[in-house]
Amino acid sequence: MPVERIEVAEAARRWPQIDFGAVAFAVFEPEGGLLMARRSVAAVSRRVAELGGSVEVASARPGRIDGSRLLDVELGDGRHVAANQFVFACGPWLPGLFPDAVGDLIAVTKQDVVFVGPRAGDTRFANGSLPCWIDYEASYYGVPSVDGRGFKIAPDRYGEPFDPSSDDRLVDPDSIRLARSYLSRRFPDIADGPILETRTCQYETTPDTNFLLDRHPAFDNVWLAGGGSGHGFKHGPSIGRYVTRLLDGHVPDGDELRFRIDRPREVAATGAGARRAIDEVVQG
Repeated sequence: MPVERIEVAEAARRWPQIDFGAVAFAVFEPEGGLLMARRSVAAVSRRVAELGGSVEVASARPGRIDGSRLLDVELGDGRHVAANQFVFACGPWLPGLFPDAVGDLIAVTKQDVVFVGPRAGDTRFANGSLPCWIDYEASYYGVPSVDGRGFKIAPDRYGEPFDPSSDDRLVDPDSIRLARSYLSRRFPDIADGPILETRTCQYETTPDTNFLLDRHPAFDNVWLAGGGSGHGFKHGPSIGRYVTRLLDGHVPDGDELRFRIDRPREVAATGAGARRAIDEVVQG
């Protein structure tokens, strides 16, 4: 992957809308970009249907069991769908479906995302004028405005526990305060812009931030794919290829062992502690 190290003076010349104060240097990936997740999922669904597959929107949970084999999944309307093998790639719902196997490996937390509007006619914060970015020290990342939706900014830290089935997707006012505080430091010309939209992301995070890609310990024909930890979607094609290899009998080895369900549980900072840490960084 091509990477450029850019000195501060050159970075400020390329992207004058960014305040590079106290930055030692920048790293730029010229082949980097962004993915439109909703459009991508819709495109994949259409392609599956074109190839003769079945796409259905429904709630589903493990159904009937015969020894170490799952026979089918039960849909919300009571129907049963049988198969020889099953892959559960359920995002933040995965720990709830398999609490005994996954409950202590994946934590679901709430991440608040804010879209800020630039001044009228200001295109400096739009796609094409600004790359996607991340400030590791301050634990913030962002995406330029796409389709006029606004400049996206979000914290790169773990929020409070979240139930994806019942909790409201409303952002915490403190998240907006922290976002504006950070913007005033790094993107001052948009810091006071109107909030155009807010979103609640649901991270399903493993303690070591590696994915879970492994067979269910109690079933010979059930495979689990999760632990996106905020970066799962862009790896989707590679995850799909890898899980397909597992279905065909591949035995993980080497670096692939980090994806196993029985790996050591290393603890990462989550919740209120991480929130205090980011507050301290943003406030200086």
